[in-house]
Amino acid sequence: MNDEMLERVCAHLNEDPENVTSYRVYGDRVVLVVDHGIHGPRKYSVPLEDLPELPPEYPPDLDATEAAWLLAAEHGVDLRTISGSGKDGRILTRNVRDALGGVECTDL
Repeated sequence: MNDEMLERVCAHLNEDPENVTSYRVYGDRVVLVVDHGIHGPRKYSVPLEDLPELPPEYPPDLDATEAAWLLAAEHGVDLRTISGSGKDGRILTRNVRDALGGVECTDL
């Protein structure tokens, strides 16, 4: 599985790729393990047909995960107004959720 597919799966699950500890394609599904550290690892199985398409282009001066781009686009959030908490200031989905008022993933 390539990085683009991992980004698509994470966008579908509203997860940060940085939290993914392992992933693999099994037939027509992607299985991945996400570990937030607090509640222990979670295992997800996602049909390939359910994965969203990624936006085709990104502004060159913004560094954000694909999942953050998709979540921001879905909710009309301008990523230029968000400070990233990832490595080197990268914008993560949790930063977008914070900008949305701390909305839980299940509410999005």
